[in-house]
Amino acid sequence: MTHSTVAALQTPTTETAPEIGPNDLRITAVSDGHPRRPEMEHGTRSPSPFRDDVVTTSRQNVRPFFSGEAQGLEFLFDICGPDRPVKGSHYTTPASTYRAKRTVRKHAKPVRPLPPPAIQRELVRSFFAYVWPLLPVVDPKEFLLAFQFDPLSISPLLLWSVFFAAASFVDQDVLKAHHMPPRKILKEQYYAYAKDIFDKQEEPEKTVLIQSALLLASSWYIELEDRDGMHHWIGVALGLSFSFGLHRANNFDTISPCPFPRALRRLWNCIWWSILYREIWCAMGFGRPLRLNSEDCDAPFPSPDEVYGDNLHELPEELQAYLPGDLPNLSQLWLNFLELSLLLERIMKRHYRPRSVLSSPSQLEEQEIAILGYRDRMLTFTNSPCPILAVHAAHLKTYTSSALIALYRPYLSKQLEKSRRFTSSFYIDTATKAKAAAAITTGALNDLISRDAIRFGSSMLITSMMSAMQIYIYEIREASGTARSYAYHQLELYMLVLTHLGKTYWTADLQHNLFNKALKAMTGAPSSIRDGVEGIQEQARGSEMDGGGDEMDGNMPSSGMMNGTLDEFLLSFNPFMGVPIPPNDLR
Repeated sequence: MTHSTVAALQTPTTETAPEIGPNDLRITAVSDGHPRRPEMEHGTRSPSPFRDDVVTTSRQNVRPFFSGEAQGLEFLFDICGPDRPVKGSHYTTPASTYRAKRTVRKHAKPVRPLPPPAIQRELVRSFFAYVWPLLPVVDPKEFLLAFQFDPLSISPLLLWSVFFAAASFVDQDVLKAHHMPPRKILKEQYYAYAKDIFDKQEEPEKTVLIQSALLLASSWYIELEDRDGMHHWIGVALGLSFSFGLHRANNFDTISPCPFPRALRRLWNCIWWSILYREIWCAMGFGRPLRLNSEDCDAPFPSPDEVYGDNLHELPEELQAYLPGDLPNLSQLWLNFLELSLLLERIMKRHYRPRSVLSSPSQLEEQEIAILGYRDRMLTFTNSPCPILAVHAAHLKTYTSSALIALYRPYLSKQLEKSRRFTSSFYIDTATKAKAAAAITTGALNDLISRDAIRFGSSMLITSMMSAMQIYIYEIREASGTARSYAYHQLELYMLVLTHLGKTYWTADLQHNLFNKALKAMTGAPSSIRDGVEGIQEQARGSEMDGGGDEMDGNMPSSGMMNGTLDEFLLSFNPFMGVPIPPNDLR
């Protein structure tokens, strides 16, 4: 490889962009190089003056490329071009090298009809209210301007992914008024549309592929083979982001002129940090190893004014109405969440590796104080007059609880207690703190219920609920008398919430069935409590059916791990064997 070759990788092409007037925006070039007019169905995007890829610019001619660290191509580049003008692992390469060869498909192109305009507007509003504040992977200004101009001007993959993520939060009454199917069925349709585009490689923009993967992971179901569940999609986003070098501080601003505008680089940074925190919490929820290490990354931590983009006040008033209020505090809330996620990563590395070394009591206390600091910050937001901010803050309180439980959980082991590595008072104190952490989640759920905001719960809420439910199961097993009855009654609340979340998320169905089986396996459980749990579940299901909830179509294939599949799965190793509580301990 010659010096000139290396230099060419770092220098954008210098073709002069022709001037394009409004009359030239009638057609748009797609990846096969042929102009194509917009179609009525959402299979080809129509041109928009708000998309950078319609107007020919230097950004259209180049793509970012990450050559890897010193053990990869960068070592070779150092040998071939030690005096090259720009050093580092970030390069720009001709966009033409990324154009995959297309094969002519004999089957007809699927029609993906857009929902009615009123439903589209409701989906976009729900997205920016309940998904985007904690997953800021879409540029709001670009998206909303394009949406106002023509929804078909947006990448079909991105639009269906946004609709999919937003469908979890659309009011069921609005859907019924427009003769739309329930949320679960709507999500099935939108997911199928987005995945079809993704699998057929119809989307040429890698940024859109990463955005879509994150959104498809935001609220899907659990399936054991990881072919299209949350773990799969986060892995897809992670791999694509590594090839972009999003995890590293780039040197694009040293290239003159820079081929990538500041808004795009800001968006890339928010996308990376969204991938990082989703991977950390996904690993904790699934009990799997992390597929990244923040110590290998030096992407700059976002600043509050960078999170949601610049000049949103310049949007027309009708577009600003799609955005939630109090954006400064929402951005600060997200940054606090990122810091909490990094702390959770350190906890997982310290306590959840095969050869991990347990922390000393003083080290545990230091991490505990840090987590409680984040909890106290959340409290300042939960009392906000902005309802959307208060709802997100209540969710994040449950995540601080999960981080605390992750910190204490390794020390609740009976085997460790028998080793007498720590004093008996230390184990008692740790169990007490774990129960107090579970109470934080319970308090947050009560807050959400009082606001009638459980319907705005995200799939990550189910992960944090699971941590607290484990502690209540532990207390049922270890405690007696009133303490055990209290744990049962707290689980009643969690089962009720899971029943309501099950209208939207298959993951909630799975967790509900799993913990219900754990409770039933404790055959010594007082019948009044068992009946109470089952009765409250039936009452919630009845209100769901009577109130037009998201009952599944009998002809529709089920998704995720339903009750029958769960039975078959658990039968192979029977994790609840030997669970029953000693009868004379029951009260």
